[in-house]
Amino acid sequence: MNARPERREALWRATRNSDGSQDNELRIALMQSLPDHSGYDPAAARRRLQNLLAHEPQADVAGIARLRLAELKTADACSDEQTLLRQRLAKMVEIERTLYRKQP
Repeated sequence: MNARPERREALWRATRNSDGSQDNELRIALMQSLPDHSGYDPAAARRRLQNLLAHEPQADVAGIARLRLAELKTADACSDEQTLLRQRLAKMVEIERTLYRKQP
């Protein structure tokens, strides 16, 4: 999680091909869920994690997959809220501009 972009890219290149094992699928999904490398694809990561859980993985793999899915869901909710707040702020700025233009 704390790796620099160059290191993430190297990790992605080393991990991106699946051998079909649960551990490897989990590694790929985790890498896809992290930004700053060419394989960043949170939607694909989400699908891979959900698919992994659907196949009754080992308890530790399942726990990590569930945790990352929850983190992705939280990040999506924050992003949605941020978008809403930006829209509200833009509306408030427009109201203030309108009021300012109407003043003599």
